[in-house]
Amino acid sequence: MGRLLARIISAQDGWARPFGDFNHRWLSALFRPIGPIRDFLDGTWLGHPLHPAVTDIPIGTLQGDEEVVRAIVGHRVGILFACAYPGILSNLMVGQNGFLTAALLGGFLIAIERRPLLAGILLGLLSFKPHFGILLPLALIAGSCWRVIAAAAATVAVLVAASTLVFGWDSWQAFFQALPAASQATLTEGRGDFAKLQSVFAATRWLGGGEGLAWALQGPLVGVLAIGLCVIWRSRMSFDMKAAALATGALLATPYLFLYDLVALAVPMAFLIRAGGQGGFLPGEWPGLGIACLLIFIFPLVKAPVGLAAIIVVSALIIRRMLVEWGAVRFAAGKAPAR
Repeated sequence: MGRLLARIISAQDGWARPFGDFNHRWLSALFRPIGPIRDFLDGTWLGHPLHPAVTDIPIGTLQGDEEVVRAIVGHRVGILFACAYPGILSNLMVGQNGFLTAALLGGFLIAIERRPLLAGILLGLLSFKPHFGILLPLALIAGSCWRVIAAAAATVAVLVAASTLVFGWDSWQAFFQALPAASQATLTEGRGDFAKLQSVFAATRWLGGGEGLAWALQGPLVGVLAIGLCVIWRSRMSFDMKAAALATGALLATPYLFLYDLVALAVPMAFLIRAGGQGGFLPGEWPGLGIACLLIFIFPLVKAPVGLAAIIVVSALIIRRMLVEWGAVRFAAGKAPAR
């Protein structure tokens, strides 16, 4: 098994290195005038060398995120939106996994209708972010997406078995033992800085509220989201709105949400753009999307939960479009001839 893994890792040089070099060249040309980003792309930060994983992996998964957003929008404008979305910089600057999260979440959603087994596999792979999956199973059950659920469960089982085979059960024991300590450090003691977290829980703590108050607000929010998503996924609402609501709800439900995770907010925004392209944009929809992007862009200047505000803006746009869609369905039903 060890030799097999070594061969797989060495084989990736055949595709990953040329692709990484290509991305490095165009990103370097684009951001050359900006000193900190230029140094970051050159493999240094504040004069210190960076590990390749900090740059190569995020840049490599960026293409997956761009392709998913383009597939959702269904037009070349999707690529432009994916490249211009300000969450890209926040993820690149810290070398995190936001692109992979967004690619898996978006890929899972666009595959549900036509390729449910693929959707389940992508959802299973997203289990590396288990706190994003609080509401996903409930919506799938409400929508009777049984093949998606089965494929996701099988994928998770395979991942657990493979990791146990390679690293042993001790790694899982250490993981579960570390969870309470990580939660204590991040959510109770605030060692990760509440201003950097973009959840209702963190915003409450950042404003001076205690842990009890923060949970008192986060808990009911999760309950309301769960009920709302179940109703939406059992309804005849368009799939674009179902997907946008589920992606946004997944972000709102977790108390542990950093700004780099908001690369995934591009997914519900892309579904809104697709819905607008097919049925016409509502007044103020484009400015609303612009405000959400601006809030994410200004985070380095204000160091506040502006990402949460961006999620709320996108949520409001989704709710507004769903109300318009629901009203149109009721109007059409009222005009239908009686039998």
